[in-house]
Amino acid sequence: MNKIVLALGFVSMQFLGLAQNGLEKIIVEKYYVSTSADSIGSVGTLPVGSTTYRVYVDMLPGYRFQALYGNSDHTLKINTSTSFFNNEDRGATTANAIAYAKLKTNTVALDSWVSVGASAAGQFGVLKSEDNGAVNLLTLNSLLKNNAAAMGIPLTTQDGNLAGSPEAVTLVGFTNELSVFDATSLAGGTFSTNNAAISALSGATGPTAENRVLIGQFTTNGVFTFELNIQIGTPTPGVSEKYVAANPLTGEFTIPSLILTGNNPPVVEITSPTSDSKLKSGIATTITANATDTDGTISQVEFFEDGKSLGVDNSTPYSIAYTPTDGSHKITALATDNKSAQTTSSVINIVASNNIPPSISITAPKIAHLGKVTIDATASDTDGTIKMVSFYVDSVLAGKDSIAPYNFDWNTQLGNHKVFAIATDDKGEKTTSNKEVIEVVTNILPEISIITPNNNDSKIITGSTLLLLASASDADGKVKKVEFFIDGKSVGIDTVTPYSTSYTAVVGKHFVTAVVTDDQLATTTSSTVNIEVKDNQFPLVNITNYFETIYKEDVLKITANAYDTDGSIEEVEFFIDTLSIGIDQNSPYSMEWIAKPGIHHIKAIAKDNNAAKTASSIKTIEVKNYTAGINEESIAGVSVNVYPNPVKTKATFSIINSNNSEISHYQLIDHIGRIVLEKSIQSSNSTISETIDVQQFETGMYHFCVFINGSTFTQKLIVE
Repeated sequence: MNKIVLALGFVSMQFLGLAQNGLEKIIVEKYYVSTSADSIGSVGTLPVGSTTYRVYVDMLPGYRFQALYGNSDHTLKINTSTSFFNNEDRGATTANAIAYAKLKTNTVALDSWVSVGASAAGQFGVLKSEDNGAVNLLTLNSLLKNNAAAMGIPLTTQDGNLAGSPEAVTLVGFTNELSVFDATSLAGGTFSTNNAAISALSGATGPTAENRVLIGQFTTNGVFTFELNIQIGTPTPGVSEKYVAANPLTGEFTIPSLILTGNNPPVVEITSPTSDSKLKSGIATTITANATDTDGTISQVEFFEDGKSLGVDNSTPYSIAYTPTDGSHKITALATDNKSAQTTSSVINIVASNNIPPSISITAPKIAHLGKVTIDATASDTDGTIKMVSFYVDSVLAGKDSIAPYNFDWNTQLGNHKVFAIATDDKGEKTTSNKEVIEVVTNILPEISIITPNNNDSKIITGSTLLLLASASDADGKVKKVEFFIDGKSVGIDTVTPYSTSYTAVVGKHFVTAVVTDDQLATTTSSTVNIEVKDNQFPLVNITNYFETIYKEDVLKITANAYDTDGSIEEVEFFIDTLSIGIDQNSPYSMEWIAKPGIHHIKAIAKDNNAAKTASSIKTIEVKNYTAGINEESIAGVSVNVYPNPVKTKATFSIINSNNSEISHYQLIDHIGRIVLEKSIQSSNSTISETIDVQQFETGMYHFCVFINGSTFTQKLIVE
């Protein structure tokens, strides 16, 4: 697409600082809705009810339409959920290729095409409301006579065509993408490109002061949608603005009307009366309907009896008064949304008579066992009473009941049997219920399996609550109960799924079973699940890292190992002199403590997942004020800097001796007073710098001591 942009002389806005003000909106006009006469008289397949849409670019005065385009960043899309109509007589891919005199030939005026202003050769396409009405090219057409309010101004009044000299269409970069708008009707419903443009090389302006340019006409009976990318020229020569459907890059703009999501038809259903209802003739009732529209609103709902309108309701809840006459009738509802899309509900069949027949339904099991089975019936009469309910098995009268609730007990026989009932009202009107087939079989044993615990589970702890859970079913009946056993002894019964009970674990090896009982009192025992309950093993813990002697305000990091042979460690708590200094829940377990002078006792307590606790052995530590022989003093004119601190590899000692004091040597002393490094200096230089490798030393706290004029200057150093 980059080559296309250069060929058209497009100039990006990102370097020019222009405001987004040239493209006001995209206008979609409902130009025409086809009728059955249009469909019959068309050349090519034109579905009845197809809508012809015209799409306009609405610009401020002085701006010029340059291109409708797609590139690698922004795909151009024009689609329908069905197919586009192309007139196969005089239709064309672009409007400029259609002779205006042929617009009155059958449905050529409804052809689908793209444009940069024209509706035919020598004709501008304009909104019907902007047409001056001076010349109407379509009045002589025997078709295109639909004047329904849903499509606005009829074409016989103003046809949206104005004589003039519209710009020619230049197609750049296309292969066969535009074939859906070519000579074959219903060739497809998807147009898409990311490397082509429909352009007006000289720039197109609208024929009226509103400056609206027609860029396409599209006829379809489906949901019409698009995602457009538009380039327009500004009043400044050589400067253009780009508007894209989505995800604008630097220098590009977007407006909502560049995307058309289409109109979804409404949904409607009659909620009362229900289908196959029996109503009393001459008695007023109400027909009600639910109607919704996912992308708009409901304008009205019209109700029909046998195709004849009963009336319209334009507010929810949608309903109408209705007095039925004798006979069978078909009731429908027609919903219309705010964009004139319509949907007809499913047909509701009703029967009206002076005596409303009774209603009746039965319930019976699909599978039964030898013995007695109860068949229940529900019967009612809206304008009288139920006199009798008669039950039939295999079309033979098997029993009667005249008192609600209606039922009878049937002594079953093996095999399949058809069961139904007939209700008789007080006026002798009868209604037959639904027919049910009952299969009489010998009893199928229920099934059961234990879900928890798992077989050979050996991680159960004494005193813990163990969930016993089982799955049970009965293919030809119902589960009555599930009973759980430990070592053959019942520990609980459950009658509702999920079947479960709880058990307080006792040390030792045990076996678990469950027994299911069905509604015929047949039982099945599950497979055995073996478990082992053990006493909880206490966790183990020991302190692994500490110093027997440290100095005040040193940061002591205490570490501990902890593990549990039959579970897991939940936490390790650290103590100094019985006072907790913190809890660590993640291995490796550790805690830091700022040392205070004195003798202290350190311990750690580990807790496992069963709350068992174990304390480590106690470690004793002495915190001294200072190491023997070390005095922390400050000396005028002398400063010592140790860096980095803490250090892992190499440390640098920088001594600034501004008064030229005599520096004899320095020492590095560990936390228990051992000299691990000593070096003579014998210097009175103003600046002394030394670097040493500390990787040879153990991690911990050290003192760097500089001996000056018989005094000692001390600096702490931490080796990691």
